[in-house]
Parts: sequence; C-alpha cells; structure tokens
Amino acid sequence: MDELNYRDYSKYADYSIEDLQNECEITFYASHKGKGGQNVNKVATAVRIIHLPTNLTVTCSSERQQGQNKKRAFEILLKKLKLKNKKINNEKKRAKRTERLKKNTNKINKEKKRKIKERNKKIKELRNIKNNDF
Repeated sequence: MDELNYRDYSKYADYSIEDLQNECEITFYASHKGKGGQNVNKVATAVRIIHLPTNLTVTCSSERQQGQNKKRAFEILLKKLKLKNKKINNEKKRAKRTERLKKNTNKINKEKKRKIKERNKKIKELRNIKNNDF
C-alpha cells in the first residue's frame, strides 16, 4: 500500500505545554478595539500562538489576564494536535480497510467467474451429449 501523505501529528500527541513553547511563535495584542475605559485599549491580554511545525494557529482572549489566556491557548493547541492525530489515524485505518475490502471483492469476483465458467462448461457438455444421442 502506498503511504498517504499526511503531516505527522503523532509525535505531538504526548507533548506537554513546556515542550510546545519551544516550537511556537507567541504574540500578544489588545483584545478590544474601539471605545472603552481606562485599561481596556491599553493592555495587551489576548494571545495568538502559532505552532510552527504544523502551522496551527490558536487565539485566546476570553480571560482578563495574559498568563491565563496563554495557558488556555496552549491547552487548546494541545487538544487540536491530539484531535488532528486521531483524525489522521482514523483516515489511515479507513484507507487500509478499503484496500483490504477491494482485495477481498476481487477474490470473490474471480471465484464467482470461475464457478460460472464451470457451470457453463457443464451445460455445454450436457447439450453436446444430448445432441449426439438424437
């Protein structure tokens, strides 16, 4: 079977947040645009994380503190990586299964054709015998 071309997400499935930090580009920005009072437009609490090897992007601006957003974004990134890994594994299994089914159907079809040929041959022989008797 020719190998499908997928990114290898399996090595990231067991990563921790500390392991991911080395492979990510982290940017902080102000999560709110427009009117607001005091610290709303001045404080950059939103986080955008780009996982460079896989090019997955996660943004988080739901919390009020930058550290919490960063932690939450890394948790989301880990979940995304695990989900991608699971999805790709399922696709690989499905591809193997369909290939196996194709082989089995080819076997079955060959067997059916062989039986039909044998039956037709017997019928032909019976006709010849019947025609020769008369």
